[in-house]
Amino acid sequence: MSQVTLRHLAKRFGSVAAVDDVDLEVREGELVALLGPSGCGKTTTLRMIAGFIAASSGQILIGDKDVTHLPPYRRNTGMVFQGYALFPHMTVFQNVAFGLEMRRVSKADIAPRVAEALRLVQLGHLGDRLPRQLSGGQQQRVALARALVIRPEVFLLDEPLSNLDAKLRLSVRIEIRQLQQSLGLTTVFVTHDQEEALTLADRLVVMSQGRVQQIGSPTELYERPANHFVADFIGRSNFLEGTVTAPGHFRTKGGLDVAFADTGAGPRGAGVLAIRPEKASLQAGDAAGPNAFAAQVSFVTYLGSATEVRARLASGEEVTVTQPNATPVDDPRRATAALAVGTPVTVSWPPAAALLLAPP
Repeated sequence: MSQVTLRHLAKRFGSVAAVDDVDLEVREGELVALLGPSGCGKTTTLRMIAGFIAASSGQILIGDKDVTHLPPYRRNTGMVFQGYALFPHMTVFQNVAFGLEMRRVSKADIAPRVAEALRLVQLGHLGDRLPRQLSGGQQQRVALARALVIRPEVFLLDEPLSNLDAKLRLSVRIEIRQLQQSLGLTTVFVTHDQEEALTLADRLVVMSQGRVQQIGSPTELYERPANHFVADFIGRSNFLEGTVTAPGHFRTKGGLDVAFADTGAGPRGAGVLAIRPEKASLQAGDAAGPNAFAAQVSFVTYLGSATEVRARLASGEEVTVTQPNATPVDDPRRATAALAVGTPVTVSWPPAAALLLAPP
């Protein structure tokens, strides 16, 4: 396997910068997810790595080799497309063998390599079937086997799970991760699904409007987002706009005085505090302590494993609190079970849970 290096990579379509000055190094054997909303440039970046879209400027290196201007068949990348792109008139075996035939691999070598690829994706018994005779998950595995059989230096996946139902996505993404780790594949994975990225990736690259917003591990991006966009896109956050009045002290637009852990790295003057819903807590009635604010319940959502409560503070600002349903519904410790709209509560969070960010 080889590492992938992007240096000042850009792609313009007329006056529109679809990808704008991207620098990235995907280490050997690493799985990196390109993550962002539709139109952010993630798929365009992936297709430039594969060679299906020509770069407007910058460099693409696979290992030490500059492949920026090479056609796809000379880059030795294996790509899995969003729509699988299986040939409907070919059997599973023939679909997987196609890439080897195009590379003029001898027939004596094709059969064992296809058999090994199908074994890796647990489809060794379905080689004679046509794609229409397979389930969505099985078709996805055929697409994976077809990309793996050529023994690529780099494995590229373009939203490969988007056509699967929610439950199947969970199982297939675990299979992809286990396969990637067992083979030590250098992998670039494109998705707009944040949970999928957090589950699969060693590192995430969050993109917006063609530019990289932040690169880091799932934990780094979730716990220490670089800006408002990342905090809003990775997971969920409550945002309180206002002004830093003193080190560690913030006054919201609604007039709340909020304490936060001042690292010195945040903005001074106008700013935004981001608080994750699961790091806030909810109590019936009054409570004392730092960042404890009187509120009224405005909406309650039961999510199975957790209950989400939206509460309106006395300042008029609203926050969402997520609490796990770890106790039975009839247990008196389960305060959220009995909450109704209009119930007086106290919402609180520790100063360390409030992250100061620059305004969007």
